[in-house]
Amino acid sequence: MPKIIIDPTSRILYASFYIEGLYQVFGKRNVAFSAKYFSDLKRDKEAFAFEHYFAFVLINTDKKVTRYIIDFCDPTDINSTAYHWCDYYAKINLDLEHDFNSQEKIISIPPGFGIKIWNHPETIYHCISNLIKCKSGLIIPLKRFLRDYREQLLRPKLDAYQTTKFPKNSSEKTPYIYLIASLWQDKDSMSRTNLLRKQFIEICKSNNCDFEGGFFTSKDAAIPQGFEDFLFYKSYSTKAYVVKSILSKIVFNTPSVHKCHGWKLGEFLAMGKPILSTPISNKLPEELIHGKHIHIATYEDELKAGVELLLSNNDYCDHLSENIKTYYENFASPIAVIKNIVKVDPKLIP
Repeated sequence: MPKIIIDPTSRILYASFYIEGLYQVFGKRNVAFSAKYFSDLKRDKEAFAFEHYFAFVLINTDKKVTRYIIDFCDPTDINSTAYHWCDYYAKINLDLEHDFNSQEKIISIPPGFGIKIWNHPETIYHCISNLIKCKSGLIIPLKRFLRDYREQLLRPKLDAYQTTKFPKNSSEKTPYIYLIASLWQDKDSMSRTNLLRKQFIEICKSNNCDFEGGFFTSKDAAIPQGFEDFLFYKSYSTKAYVVKSILSKIVFNTPSVHKCHGWKLGEFLAMGKPILSTPISNKLPEELIHGKHIHIATYEDELKAGVELLLSNNDYCDHLSENIKTYYENFASPIAVIKNIVKVDPKLIP
């Protein structure tokens, strides 16, 4: 059976989704951490490398070593150091205009999200063990490194996103809609994201539905004009966010900072929710098709019509939900993503 070795300097919270995929494909006992294969990657020369990507190698049964990078960063840029080090470079946010012919080892992958992959004892063990294995190669302050392990522990497990305990869409009750979002400051792209989410909330509130949520911000933050009635100052727990999103009849997605695929899109795919979305800005391994997997609205009148359609047409919601579940299983689940990256022979899966 092939062995997987992960760079111990990795950002565990962001790598957790893919580590779960490695566990599912190769078996947990065949996945380990070691600095042995990463001495020439030189991640400690770039402070942002911790936020940009993580590395692992696959050691085949014939001892051949294949190097992989998974780039989970929001911007569309390719890290040149990591690209030249690896044999394959998997990236979430690739520009739709990207020239793949000039960079043949690049693989497009869908968005993941942080999940809990270890219990308390396992988290403590891996944290201490990886800190020792990092030796002098730790690329961020110690507190930042430790915090990432704690944040992983506080995330829900993957199966929490895939519960089947939410009710089928029903016209007999007022539809429940849930959306929370950060109130982004200053930048034009963020202002557009704020505006689109505000429009969605206003449209929901003008329809016959029970809306919960809004924009989370601090009391001392600058509040853009027109957002005063859409704010809350006490954050929801991640567990509450997941449960309420599952209960929501529909969910809303829009590209965020750097027009990226955010965690929300990955989470909504895992939940199998009917998704109303503004146009997808970056590449996906397989297109999300309007009317099949997702409902796309470009302008405000289309957004209004989309909300009204999804709130009133249960069959359409069920149609999108079933297709998005299939899409997730085939392209966006941890095991599907890892199989796509390493092109695993099904006979090797334990």
